[in-house]
Amino acid sequence: MKLSFTLLCDEDRKVVDLFDLRNPLEHDGIAYPATFIINPAGKICYRSLDGTAKRVDLADELTFLERLHKDSAHTMQAGPKQGWIFPSPKDKWRISMNMITAGNVADWKNFLLIPVNYLKILGSKLKRKG
Repeated sequence: MKLSFTLLCDEDRKVVDLFDLRNPLEHDGIAYPATFIINPAGKICYRSLDGTAKRVDLADELTFLERLHKDSAHTMQAGPKQGWIFPSPKDKWRISMNMITAGNVADWKNFLLIPVNYLKILGSKLKRKG
């Protein structure tokens, strides 16, 4: 891709777990969408912890990066604005067709067990509080 920066991959999910980003409802625990921008001094100067259906607009993140490029000490002043993602009917159709034609056992297991998974998470949260 000829990027001017290094992409990092957390194949063993150590960082995902360190930052408590594991989403137990998705394929046995893939990460929630998140963005961390680290300045040249090695400090996290921007973070966005998103949900599956509510995310930060990429344009806002790019604007932050432009400011950081001009001022390496620039930091996030307030939490990023998140907006809801509403798939169009065309996107919903594509998702359905993808599940039917290319969905594997993990996809279907995840889809069919959503109510059970929510109850498990609720139970574990109540157990931690109690």
